[in-house]
Amino acid sequence: IIKGNGGFDVIVGNPPYVEYGTKLKSVYTLRDYDTLECGNLHAYIAERGLKIISINGYLGLIIPLPSISTSRMVDLQKIIKPNDNNDRSVWISAFDERPSSLFDGVDQRLIIEILSAKVEIPLLSTTGINRWSSATRFNLFFNLNYAVQENNNLKYGNSILKIKNNKYESSILRKFYLNKSILNFKSDTITKNLIYYRTAGGRYWKVIEDKPSGTGTVSEKAAYFRDLESSQAVALISSSTFWWYYSCHFDMFNLKDYMIFGFRFSNGSSEILAKLKRNGIDYLNSLQNHAEVKIINSKTKGLVEQKQYVINKSKPIIDEIDKVLAVHYGFTDEELDFIINYDIKYRMGKELEGED
Repeated sequence: IIKGNGGFDVIVGNPPYVEYGTKLKSVYTLRDYDTLECGNLHAYIAERGLKIISINGYLGLIIPLPSISTSRMVDLQKIIKPNDNNDRSVWISAFDERPSSLFDGVDQRLIIEILSAKVEIPLLSTTGINRWSSATRFNLFFNLNYAVQENNNLKYGNSILKIKNNKYESSILRKFYLNKSILNFKSDTITKNLIYYRTAGGRYWKVIEDKPSGTGTVSEKAAYFRDLESSQAVALISSSTFWWYYSCHFDMFNLKDYMIFGFRFSNGSSEILAKLKRNGIDYLNSLQNHAEVKIINSKTKGLVEQKQYVINKSKPIIDEIDKVLAVHYGFTDEELDFIINYDIKYRMGKELEGED
């Protein structure tokens, strides 16, 4: 099939999501895989599959969403993404694990990717992240909508962007990437300008503060800035513009340094910076005013008080931040509306539906 006839016409699979760690390495050794540093069997199976499909063949796999979104999987992303070396078309549909999951009992964000061997006009088509309730599961695949991404989108970093509306998002990306990353504001030494954030968790919102949250979470970290005040940094990372950027580029669970400092904002005018400062202060005050203290039963500590943030109640202030950023980036009214309403159904939840 392979040697005499050029390979399989179609390969379909749901490969194991298993780490290639010490246990497996003691059983067998892999060599000559470009994706070896990815450290997971699903990456090796994807690479092998692409090598044994025919010149007109297709590979279809169900694999974890981080495979297209995290720095660890860069080597896999390079062989998946259409480029000068492979001339393939790619279709990627992405699925959250809440409110309902793609597989019962599998609590992971997943993608279904379909890769062609070689075509005359390579295309990258994506759906953005899909969410659904169990009651609407039967319509899930019928309602998938793919956006054909512009070639420029392939140049924005290594990750494969989850674009769902090419009409607005490609234009937003072009304007966004005219800015330098806020890595230029990062300080390697302790300064008074800092933010606190959690490296994991937070389904539809990320808690960004200018002081420790007091929730006792072990995943909380601090980041320090120069030439950017705490309230301004809080405003930037708490904006819906950041949420859109984060959702497009990353796995929507982890929040690592490179994800935060990859956000693009530079050469802000004094007026823009002054407004961001005011909005950031208003947002921080609102965050505390709407926080709720609840009693939880901890397995290790018993009954403890825990502060929980209800960030969606601060959405009007976040909208004001995004209006300021829209002026800075040069977004149209339609693009601003897209940003403000990005993921709004799930971010606002019951409040949007008029429920208690």
